[in-house]
Amino acid sequence: MRPDLYWLLLALALAGSSRAQEPSPVVLDFQLDPGDQQQREGVVDPETRRLEAQLLVFQAPEIYGWSVAIECDPAQARYVSNSFVPSDFLPGFVPLVDENQEGVVRVGGANFTKTTASGDAELGRLQFELAEGLDTPAILKITRVQFRRLEVLDDLQVEALAALALAGAPPAEPPAEEPVQELLQLSGKEALAHLASHNACPGCDLRQAELPQAELSQADLHQADLTSAVLWKADLSRADLQGALLNDTSLLQADLREANLAGATLKGARLGRAKLQGANLTGAIVDTLKLQGVDLSGVIWVDGRVCGSGSFNECR
Repeated sequence: MRPDLYWLLLALALAGSSRAQEPSPVVLDFQLDPGDQQQREGVVDPETRRLEAQLLVFQAPEIYGWSVAIECDPAQARYVSNSFVPSDFLPGFVPLVDENQEGVVRVGGANFTKTTASGDAELGRLQFELAEGLDTPAILKITRVQFRRLEVLDDLQVEALAALALAGAPPAEPPAEEPVQELLQLSGKEALAHLASHNACPGCDLRQAELPQAELSQADLHQADLTSAVLWKADLSRADLQGALLNDTSLLQADLREANLAGATLKGARLGRAKLQGANLTGAIVDTLKLQGVDLSGVIWVDGRVCGSGSFNECR
């Protein structure tokens, strides 16, 4: 991944919206070959400043129509009018495009015969154009998906990110690092008491701590030793776990969405059915990490890749 796109997507993943509880069933792919090539970062030609993308759907129910809302800062990029071309996924499909709201385009349509189709498919293609003078990446975000079924309308609030950047654009500066809180030398009951009162215990010895269903959202536990701790169903969303030791830790069904696990050690950690969307695992050690039933969509993997939508049990 290009350095500028990596840093921007990293910042967005860490500060992302909490609205999206499940992976988006619709994504943008800038590689136009059949199927999902997971190309979420598009490089725009400096001459045209335009790029075409596929809209792909995964596991669509039986539908006869659909609608997708895509948001973008109008100072960064815009939908190219009249560029939407639907696929043949739905026979007799009549396209509808609404670009009346600034910063949002809604594409979709339906057929009048109510002939349905389902499954994985390309919904159509559309183009986006970078704003003049912009030399940093622009973010596109799918925020709403509607499926028209015969008896019901599915209305889903989602979040699926994609990025556009100019070919040869200079790398963006990485986000400024926040000051690191001084490490504490606490253990046992003292460490647990400090964590309970401050929602923080950086560098603490919390080995074998019993913390099932603990409310630790945004907790500062960087460099903490949580070896063999029990964090079953704990809320660790947006927690700072940089460099933490989580060897053989029970994180079954834990909420780790948007948590920062960069450089953490997770040998033998159990994350079955945990929520990990948007977490940062850059440089983490994941030998024998157990990920049964874990959705890795939007996770920044150990090698810096952003896991695609529908990545279950492994980063794809």
